[in-house]
Amino acid sequence: GSIRFPGSSQPPAKWVRLETDQAGLPDKYASWLTRMMLETWNLPPPSALISVLGPWKMSSEPILDKAYISTFKEALVNLSRTSKAWIFTRGLSDEVVSLVGRAMEDSTSKTP
Repeated sequence: GSIRFPGSSQPPAKWVRLETDQAGLPDKYASWLTRMMLETWNLPPPSALISVLGPWKMSSEPILDKAYISTFKEALVNLSRTSKAWIFTRGLSDEVVSLVGRAMEDSTSKTP
């Protein structure tokens, strides 16, 4: 699907939610998801997939030292641009996944 955030001048964000079990993503979803992203969303094929998961347990302790946050964001944007990679997250609201969203939002990258 797509979602437009109120007050945003950005085009609608593309997203998809998949049901998975603890064994991981079933093969049928991988094929369907690839077809949807290439044919329906007309995304160029990626040269790599980057999966950013974040912490498995929520903690009151910061995951990244503040000094490394801008480095993480810049490195992720540069990596995705130069490699033409797709970035996947768990979609949860945690510190690391939020950094991924802010990095992509702050960049002018057209990398999905």
